[in-house]
Amino acid sequence: MFREITKKTIDILIYISQPEELSLCEERLKNYSVISTNNLESAIKLLVEYEPKVALLESFSKSFDIEFLKGLQRIKSNTIVIKIVKEVEDYILYQKAFNFIYDYIKKPIKIEVLQDSVEKALRFLDYRVSNTDSLLSEFDGLKKKEYEFLLRKEEERLKEKQKTGRNIIETIVHSIYQGMGVGNLVSLVDFLQMFMIEDGEYTKVQTEILKSIISNAEPLQLMKERMDYMMELMDRNFEIQTIDSNELNHCIHKSIEEIESIRQIKNQEIILGPPVEGKQIKSNLHFLKISFKELLTNALKYSPEKSKIQFRQFLSPEGLSITILNSLQKITIGIQGVPSEAEFSVFEPFYKLNNMYDERYFREELGFGIGLTIIKNGLRSLGGRIKLYNVIDSSTSSELEKKVAAHIVLPLFQTTSAI
Repeated sequence: MFREITKKTIDILIYISQPEELSLCEERLKNYSVISTNNLESAIKLLVEYEPKVALLESFSKSFDIEFLKGLQRIKSNTIVIKIVKEVEDYILYQKAFNFIYDYIKKPIKIEVLQDSVEKALRFLDYRVSNTDSLLSEFDGLKKKEYEFLLRKEEERLKEKQKTGRNIIETIVHSIYQGMGVGNLVSLVDFLQMFMIEDGEYTKVQTEILKSIISNAEPLQLMKERMDYMMELMDRNFEIQTIDSNELNHCIHKSIEEIESIRQIKNQEIILGPPVEGKQIKSNLHFLKISFKELLTNALKYSPEKSKIQFRQFLSPEGLSITILNSLQKITIGIQGVPSEAEFSVFEPFYKLNNMYDERYFREELGFGIGLTIIKNGLRSLGGRIKLYNVIDSSTSSELEKKVAAHIVLPLFQTTSAI
């Protein structure tokens, strides 16, 4: 069964084989322009005929699914796909092969998860095309203006490419110079050359300058170790483990203990909320500890002196949710917090919202602008997910204030009873 609409461009196309699930999705998404079917042949025809912003597609057999998605990517490059899967591993396979797959929904479909995923996908698509649409609407006139527009767009593209490259170089340069490493060594070596005295086979140098060079070599060694560590994380496949609530809470406490020296920098406080007891999750303890430490370090770094960082756990329709909440450090240049239009871009390598640097944090394990990228990819490979966004909160003060929330969702381990 499918419902026809007259216009070619629609919000959502749905293919779900089970009529009951299909009707449920249609009812919840009735405020959008929707066309739907429970027949695969009809779904293919509809995908050719219509231009859906979002395609909500049930998985088929893996071999057929991959061929189908290859064809869909060629004819509907602007459509965002949300896959309905039986197993998280299916989504991981699709995500690695196709970058236009935005999200997955695990069966049985939970309506809250469905609506949230579709709303965010449409919002993301609207943001992605809004700038292009507004510019195109201004250039319906003469060919000359069209050429000028294309030239300007190409110029903007080159500038953006140059800006990205500059961000990469700037991030690496700041990382190198943090902790008085290379920056100080360059000056010290200059002084050494100025005041050294050759004496036959040996050269006399000032003792204090030599000692300073040796002491300033430590940050370089730390930087080398940190880069090796990040490369190892990017190459490593973490095994999915079944983790009980006691193991998870021990991991959280251990993560907080290991960043104690970072917490002391601004004399901040980490407030732990009550744990979720009696549940098991699917993830990896070692990678969770890496993730908690990185997110807590970011929260401490980008929040004010003596502020409070909240670490909360709660059950959500998607699984076990963990939220790290921090106040915002005041800045003079750049964007404060994580606005809605940057919720996806913030996980891209080397993406920056502002140019705030603090060399007191040069000992953090991850860095170089790819810490969040590593965390997102690692959590996704384990069946979890992460989001960063702004919230309005008053839990740590008497007034409402804007904060940043890092929200992790970890899948629950579902036990099956014997028949």
